[in-house]
Amino acid sequence: MPSVTIPPLVSICQTLPKAEPVNIDEQLDHEWERLGLAQHVAGKRIALGFGSRGVAKINIIAKKLVALVKASGGDPFIVPAMGSHGGAVAEGQIEVLAGLGITEEFVGCPIHATMEVVDLGMTSCGLPALIDKNVAEADGLIVTNRI
Repeated sequence: MPSVTIPPLVSICQTLPKAEPVNIDEQLDHEWERLGLAQHVAGKRIALGFGSRGVAKINIIAKKLVALVKASGGDPFIVPAMGSHGGAVAEGQIEVLAGLGITEEFVGCPIHATMEVVDLGMTSCGLPALIDKNVAEADGLIVTNRI
């Protein structure tokens, strides 16, 4: 059996920058208006994608976005946007969302989860472009994520 040399390990401490708390309602109202999103969602079915990557107060953000879509005349629904989390099954992804406080009862709209996808074709680098079936059937998609 070949031996493996383990390099020296060093403890590190990460300090994240601190910022002033954000008023979620005010900020989302401001950005909704600034981007003119009301006109893009009126009369349309809008998918709202939420994942599991550590967005603070994501359930409050979800509830506010649902309210903004509804107030603008749109018909919102939530889709899990998390790939393999929740065991890569629809029920598990709904459980992950619930663990984040995103439930149909709290946000005020349905959650549609499926592992079915629609093939949109090939990307320029030769990989398939797949999208959630529910999103493909919607008129629009708003994704809330962390990059």
